[in-house]
Formats: sequence, structure tokens, C-alpha cells
Amino acid sequence: MKKPNIVFILSDQHNGEILGAAGDKWIRTPNIDALADSGVNCANAYCNSPLCVPSRSSMLSGLLPDKTGIFNNTQSLRGDRATFVHCLAASGYETVLCGRMHFVGPDQRHGYEKRLVGDICSSFGNYNVRAESRYGFLDGCATQKRIAIEKSGKGMCSVMPYDTDVKNAAVELLEKRTDERPIFLTVGLYGPHNPYVAREDLFDYYYGILPDPKPLTEEDIENMHPAEREFLHNRGITSLTSEEIKRTQAAYYGMVEFEDKLVGEIVEAVERTLGLENTIIIYTSDHGDCMGKHGLFWKSNFREGAAHVPLIFSWKGRFQQGKKLTGLTSLLDIAPTLLEVSGSIYLPEFDGESILEFLETDSQIAEDKYVVSEIIDIKKDNPAAMVRRGRYKLIRHSGYEQVMMFDLSEDPDEMHDIGSDPKFESIRMELLELLGRHWDEQKSFEILDLSRRHVDILVDCMKQQKGILYDEWPQEGEERNQNYLIVDGKILS
Repeated sequence: MKKPNIVFILSDQHNGEILGAAGDKWIRTPNIDALADSGVNCANAYCNSPLCVPSRSSMLSGLLPDKTGIFNNTQSLRGDRATFVHCLAASGYETVLCGRMHFVGPDQRHGYEKRLVGDICSSFGNYNVRAESRYGFLDGCATQKRIAIEKSGKGMCSVMPYDTDVKNAAVELLEKRTDERPIFLTVGLYGPHNPYVAREDLFDYYYGILPDPKPLTEEDIENMHPAEREFLHNRGITSLTSEEIKRTQAAYYGMVEFEDKLVGEIVEAVERTLGLENTIIIYTSDHGDCMGKHGLFWKSNFREGAAHVPLIFSWKGRFQQGKKLTGLTSLLDIAPTLLEVSGSIYLPEFDGESILEFLETDSQIAEDKYVVSEIIDIKKDNPAAMVRRGRYKLIRHSGYEQVMMFDLSEDPDEMHDIGSDPKFESIRMELLELLGRHWDEQKSFEILDLSRRHVDILVDCMKQQKGILYDEWPQEGEERNQNYLIVDGKILS
């Protein structure tokens, strides 16, 4: 059979619950919803690390962070290890990366033979001294810091022109390419990642319809798991107001709708060039954003808002149409699935598994499948890991005896932590045993210490060298001076 074209649309920080196809009653995402209607919506998909680089490294390699060795944004995927992109290229695909992938270090390909638009953020992670230079007035707002919430609102930031450039370059490639090989095109969008800034009309719409959120009380914070309480303190967000939270949520919703429009334009270009009958279209994100739920923002934790991601596969005439896949899946499953459906060379090992059978038939994934997610970040948080099997999810924070556990069938909003409830002792022990196959608490602290020591040296090096950039956007000599907020009708820049 002729190999299908594959168009892989990968956004950044899209909460899997903020999607019309996921049941959100406020968001307008007609284009992503249409993909779900025409294909298979993996309704319980998870990232394997709630942070950009480790999540993407696991997705590309098909391996959990404990095997890739990539746990935070300062680390890089090894250049002497194959990704599923290498396998596709070796099997006859034209492999093109257009936009963001957050590769760290000098290897900015990892199997892609072409790159149309460089990355928006530093290729060397958060310690590159020029990483925030393109944000102007919104400097610091792309990070996990309180300033991102304080400066949220309506206006313009470089995420919008960047993602528009990425979309335009992808569409132009599709319209002008003459290569007769099947194509694997990754379109890497940065939104709805913060800065939390949306176009004025979109911000005003969502600010007008979203409910007023309730900020955390001192009692709420006191009753939190100590690791989540530390999360708030480390980021300075223990005293957010209802107005700050709502403003941030309205901007985020506006960004999701903005990204949905870009997705629609990409799908339209695929239909008129490659043809939907010849092309697999995938939409997903590397992790989510808690968006104020439980007082948390951003990622780097295992609440559903951060760990649950959208994952949709569409192939007209081949995959099931309008199917909701309710079993557990993760970004690890993308690599084996695409290699199987394309008849490509396989990677030496996978932690994920192909879900092709469930895309092509009406069968469902077995209930005993489990997913794991891991993180060892350098933002003063302790290492942590998550396992979910069936309806139960367990979160283990290294250094804390108390675990968190939720029954997501009875408690989808994670309001009732049953981690210490004796009635669930047997389930808790089963989940801890599953997690223990992958997660070593003592080793996690050793990895964290070593990573921090390396970063300290790299920071000092970058300061001396004034920053080194690889394939970044804007390209050298270009500037983007569109970073501003609109407050009371006045532009702040």
C-alpha cells in the first residue's frame, strides 16, 4: 500500500479539557472539533512529562524520561539515538519541521531533513541570557512566574506573529512542493503557551462569558498537599485575586481559539494539496496548563489540567469517524502507531504501544493499560511522578511520604484526595508497584542535583559568551516589536 502522508500539528501547553470536543462549554474550537468528528478522539491521553523538553523527547523516542534521561528543559535528546522521525526518513519519507520543537543544543533536527521556521524560544533552555529578548514589555511572561499573571490581558505578543509565520510557511510548502515522496510534516505552534495575552476581540468575548473564579483562601492553601503548597510559593502565586485569575483565563481561552483558526487553515491546505484520503492528520500538545484550577497555573505538576492533553487522529476513509477512544493513551503511543501504519523501520524499543487497531476498528483499549509521567524540574520543586490505571490516578512527590490519589470516574475535578484513605489501600499499593517499575525516588534526587550543577556551569558560560542561538525565530537581524497590552484602551509597550 502507498505510504500515507502525515501532518502532525503540535501545539504547546493546550489543556486537554479546554476543547469543544472535550466538553468545554465556553471555548470555540470548531476546527479541532471537526478533526475529532472526522477521526478518533483519544479522550484520556496524557503527556509523559508535564514540561516541554522531556515531554517532546519521550514522544519522539517512544521512551519514558527514565530511559531518555531527559527530565527538564535544560537537557537534550542524544544525537546518537534514533527518533521515530529518523525511522520515517529511512523508510522514504520527506521529513519537515516547521516551527517549534524545543530541541536543546546544536542538533536541531533529530531526523528532520528540513526546517522551515526556527524556534521561538532559546535552544539552550531557560539559562540562555537572550531567551526573553523578543518579549519586550512582556519580558518574563513566558516563564512560570507571577509576572505572567500580573501582565495577562488583551493585546499582542510575539506568539501570535510567530505561529502565523509557522502556519504560512507550512501552507506555502504544501502548495509549492514537487517532491514525490510521502511527507511527514510537523507544524510546531507555540500557543496557547504564555504570555497570557490574547487579541482584544477574543479576550473581551471570553472575559464576558467565563464565570468569576474563586481565589484560594488561607485555609485552602493550608489543606493542600505540601508539594503543591511549595509549588505556589516557588512561583509567588499564593495570593492571586479573582480578577487576576479571570483575566488570565480569558487570555488563555482567546489564545486557544486563535490556535484553532490556524489549525483550520492548515487542514484546508492539506485537503486542497495532499488530499484528506491520502493524509493522516494528528493534533496534540506537549502538555497542558492548570489555568487556575486548584490554585495552580502552568505545568510541572500532575493535575489533569497539566497532564491531560488533546490527541486526535484523522484519516478520511481509513480511521474510524467520530469515535471516542476512552481507554488510556499517551504521547508515547504516537511513535509505534505511525511506524506501523506507514510500514516503516521500527525503533529498537518502545515504552508506548501502537493504537492503530483502535483507530481502524470500533474496539476499545483494555482497562488494565496504565500510563506513567515523570518530571525532575529545576524550579525548586521536588521530583515527582504519576501513574494512572483505569479510573485511579496516583501522584508521588519524592521526599514526601504522603501520596495523592484520585478516582477520576467519581471525581473528575480531583476535589477529593483519597491518597490516605484506608479503604483504597490495596489500590494504592498496586499503583505504587506499577510506578516503582519506572520511578526511583532516591535516584530522582541524584539526577536533580547533577542537573543543577551542570546548569550552573552552563549559565556562567552563556553569560560570558552573550548567548548562542541555533535556528531561532526571529532570524538574526529581525525584530518583533509587537509585544504590548491594552489596558483601559491604552497601549502599554
